[in-house]
Amino acid sequence: MKQKFLTVTIGAVACLWLASAQAAAPNPEFLGTWEMDLSKNQPSPGDPKKAPKRITVIVKDVGGGKWATEVTIEMADGTKQAQPSMPLRMDGTPTPVSDNPAIDSLTANSPDSNTVIVTARKDGKPVETETSKLSADGKRIVHTIDGTGPDGMPLHITQVLNKK
Repeated sequence: MKQKFLTVTIGAVACLWLASAQAAAPNPEFLGTWEMDLSKNQPSPGDPKKAPKRITVIVKDVGGGKWATEVTIEMADGTKQAQPSMPLRMDGTPTPVSDNPAIDSLTANSPDSNTVIVTARKDGKPVETETSKLSADGKRIVHTIDGTGPDGMPLHITQVLNKK
């Protein structure tokens, strides 16, 4: 359960931030430091002893119309895992992903400046769709993930991130 949660969380949050980078008219409120409100995750990650204690996401403008992120996960035992991202273009064409066995490309679009939709694919087939909605005041993001889990079962996750 711990590995599944971490894999989904790291991948999901990284996709969220990478995708928000290249929206046609991205809201600059996406930039900055965000902390996931773990009490609002649905479903709950399970055993609190195995679940993350804190997840922090830093979104940076790296120039050239690209953004990058760094996701840091602090576990209940105090150990930390950091996952930097590569910049993602958001022009509707697939962006290759080489370091994730569950996906091999991402496509992203932004129907409006406060919404980002990312589709993760494996072998050309969609395996996950993520929708991130920025609140009107720019202080909260509701991030939903729909797809197929590593066990082949349907997956639906809701995450809430608050601006720090």
